[in-house]
Amino acid sequence: MEQNPENQTALFYSGTLLAESIWSTNKKKAAQRLRQAYKLNPTDMLVCTLGAYHLAKLGHKKEAEEMFQQAFTYDHDRWILWTNYALYLLEIKNDVKKSLIYFKKAYEDQPDEPVAKKNYMSTLVFKSPLYAAVYNSSRKIKSKWTWKILHWLVFLILASQIILTMESIFLIFLSLFFLFSITRYPHWLMAPFLPLIRKRMIKKEGLDL
Repeated sequence: MEQNPENQTALFYSGTLLAESIWSTNKKKAAQRLRQAYKLNPTDMLVCTLGAYHLAKLGHKKEAEEMFQQAFTYDHDRWILWTNYALYLLEIKNDVKKSLIYFKKAYEDQPDEPVAKKNYMSTLVFKSPLYAAVYNSSRKIKSKWTWKILHWLVFLILASQIILTMESIFLIFLSLFFLFSITRYPHWLMAPFLPLIRKRMIKKEGLDL
């Protein structure tokens, strides 16, 4: 990385990995690399829009908005723009209704693209009033200290079971990492019901997915 600062691909993917890291010390370096990758080729739709999404998650929301505004002026790879803008609306702006519009646009533009299809199918659960209500409540209470205490209690209980039943250190570490990420939000409790909710929504919308 240090030997070739002009390698956009390396800068971008290392930036996204650092942005997803649970260690706060990586956040500044992640933002720096995402910006470097963007400056090397601002018209690269993936770098521009996914980079904007990650920068917004890192707290640089104004900068992210400007990058998305620029991306909307491009006439190529629109499905990538709509996909990442939908993610931004859903996870950063908490605008579920508008995000569904863009996930649908991405799928309709590229119905044979696995990523577009998967994202659209996954987000159909938000059309369920019950799940949408649980999700919105989950986003609101996740920062409250009462949920944080409960989160750690649930995590420690489940983590102890993983440690006791698994022999591989790698699998234990991997399982604990995903467990911590999933249990951060209260709506994970509905996970067992998501396939059924998704199936009903697909049928209700009359879709052939």
